[in-house]
Amino acid sequence: MYRIKGRHRKIQARTIFLLLLNFLLGIGADAQTTTYYKAESFLFSFRQDNDLFLADYGDNAYQLERMGGLLDASRDQILKGDCHLLIVSHVNAYEYEDKEVVNEASLRAGRIRAYLKTRFDIPHDCVAFYIDRSGNYRDQVHVYKVYKPLPWFANISIHYSESRYPVAVEAAIGEYGAVPYVDLYRRGETGGYDREVYRIDDPLFDRTELEDYRLASVTDTVRRSKRIEEQDIALATTVTTRETVRKVTKYKETTGKTVVPEKNRIASR
Repeated sequence: MYRIKGRHRKIQARTIFLLLLNFLLGIGADAQTTTYYKAESFLFSFRQDNDLFLADYGDNAYQLERMGGLLDASRDQILKGDCHLLIVSHVNAYEYEDKEVVNEASLRAGRIRAYLKTRFDIPHDCVAFYIDRSGNYRDQVHVYKVYKPLPWFANISIHYSESRYPVAVEAAIGEYGAVPYVDLYRRGETGGYDREVYRIDDPLFDRTELEDYRLASVTDTVRRSKRIEEQDIALATTVTTRETVRKVTKYKETTGKTVVPEKNRIASR
């Protein structure tokens, strides 16, 4: 009697162990088979609270040179739909819901997208756009060439107001319906690639309809030894686009003076 019970307990324990082992192996298999799509990444910097796209600010000149060489050679591939471009504006994790922050992130992306259209004649419908609210790369914008066709659900609209007047900003951001947010998760480096996951958070779609951007970007091993001195904005070179580019100054209240906001104008592209 006791032998039979002991045998049953051994079989039961062995069964539970095997089920647990299969479960863990299944998780491991899923993790190993996760697809990371190859991408080329270019990181551009902006001055704080400013949307000017300056060619000689930070590493922008170096990144423009790298991106120019790649896109000159792969423009036809992009136009055929074999791959696409992804622009990600990075914002402060604590202020991402602020409409002014969203507007500035969109403005910055609009500047770069206009450059892509002017310099390479790449149409807007080949370029996806999202705003990363993780807090990484603040005041910077990533451009990725993703070696994958543009997903059907990808956001390609960029709405913003050139005016900083609150009513104009609110109207422009309202054109989104839902702001196209993503959250960045770093997965470390492997095989010479930086693995990054942009988790898409779009309430306009059911979660099961979306596929996060899982990118494996070639690691940029170039290290710049010379220190870059930041020039004054008045002396900096602005990347020329067909869109109006201007210095953005936030209004401050001053005693005895009245600041009159500029005429409202909404630019949605």
